[in-house]
Amino acid sequence: MLYQWKKERGATVEALAYLEAYEALEDSLTNVTVEQNLNALRVKAETEKKEQALQIKDLELKQKTQERNALFIAALLLAILAVLIFLGLRQRLLANRRMAQQEQALQEQRILQLEQENRLSAMQSMIQGQEQERYRIANDLHDSLGGMITAIQRHVSELARRATAHDDGLAQRTVSISANASQELRRIAQNLMPRSLTLLGLEGAIEDLAAQLEAQGLRCQFQTIGLKGRLPEEVAVTLFRIVQELTNNIVKHAQADQVLMLQRDGTLFLTVEDDGRGFDLEQARQQASLGMSSVASRVDYLKGDLDIDTAPGQGTSVSIAIPL
Repeated sequence: MLYQWKKERGATVEALAYLEAYEALEDSLTNVTVEQNLNALRVKAETEKKEQALQIKDLELKQKTQERNALFIAALLLAILAVLIFLGLRQRLLANRRMAQQEQALQEQRILQLEQENRLSAMQSMIQGQEQERYRIANDLHDSLGGMITAIQRHVSELARRATAHDDGLAQRTVSISANASQELRRIAQNLMPRSLTLLGLEGAIEDLAAQLEAQGLRCQFQTIGLKGRLPEEVAVTLFRIVQELTNNIVKHAQADQVLMLQRDGTLFLTVEDDGRGFDLEQARQQASLGMSSVASRVDYLKGDLDIDTAPGQGTSVSIAIPL
């Protein structure tokens, strides 16, 4: 504006000076603008470069983080796999140990079963041998010695009939002794193998045994409930021996005056009771009484259960359950 104003008034020198100053100022302002633009571009470029560097660092950080996470996940998976393998091996070892223990228990059970079977087989052979020997001895006593004693009785009776009055007392005593010997022989043979057991079965044999106890002064009650048919000979003989042993114990030790024998069917239940003096069961078990041991062995032989209820002064009740 100063240049135009001076030019219009003809002040050429001043107008030129203002024009030069204007151009110099314009060039300066242009340079400043250019410099500012360059600075702005430089700042923008550096900013973009820094942003790119930051982005690169972010990418590198993300990549490292992903790699670290991948390594962590892989390590965790390996740890989980190792734990699972360990637990699986441990479970397998425990299962194998349990199987080994079960197998050992089965082996021990088989061994015990075999031992029990061998023991029962030996017991069966022993009992059968005893019964056969009893049967043989009973037959020998009855058929051989019994016949001889019967012949002696006949001869003694004939001698007593022919004897003089002086010898009559001796002859009569001889007849009495021979009669007692014959009766004792029949009793022994009966105990060894009662013919009533063969002829009448277990019920008849026990009734006959009760009658013998009655003859010895014991008041016996014998009752049978629900027994159908005859038992197998082996079972009947074994049960009779059990009752015989128990009644012998009553006669010898119980000092009882009454005996009750009760027999039931199904599972066969046999109860022998007395109202005698009883005994200490634990003490008897410690002393291993031969009679009760024989009863227990025979009950085991029949695969039955034995229960004894007794106390000093309170009598004795022996209950036996035998599966048929």
